[in-house]
Amino acid sequence: MPINNAAVKPEIQQKSLSSGHEHVIVVDDESLIRSLIKKVLTAHGHQVTDYADPTEALQQPGHGFTLAIIDQVMPGMNGMSLVKNMRRANPTLPVLLISGYIGTGDTEKILVDPLVKKLPKPFTPAELFATMAKVASGMDVEKTE
Repeated sequence: MPINNAAVKPEIQQKSLSSGHEHVIVVDDESLIRSLIKKVLTAHGHQVTDYADPTEALQQPGHGFTLAIIDQVMPGMNGMSLVKNMRRANPTLPVLLISGYIGTGDTEKILVDPLVKKLPKPFTPAELFATMAKVASGMDVEKTE
């Protein structure tokens, strides 16, 4: 299972969530992953709009998102291409690239942007929230084992 649904300690949540009222777009072709991320985020006060198809995500009106969580490997359009397209409308949109394949290919080229961070799958809710907070602040982040 890609996300460990273990309980997150309240003190970790308080330190790692920026406001609890972010509008997050989640784009991942795997429905289970989208569902779990949406469940975790909405349980903590975030509004989540999710898409399985990256092309569909780009065609939807309204770019009032405060954070994007995007799978790196998807059919039709990869995560890097989606980020580049989304950045045309919102150049300062913080982005989390999630994938079991992150770190391969030319993904590293886009990671020089301080508002684009990687989060390897699988990850826990605590790791998700900590990385969300770090990408929102432009801090460097690496997954800890």
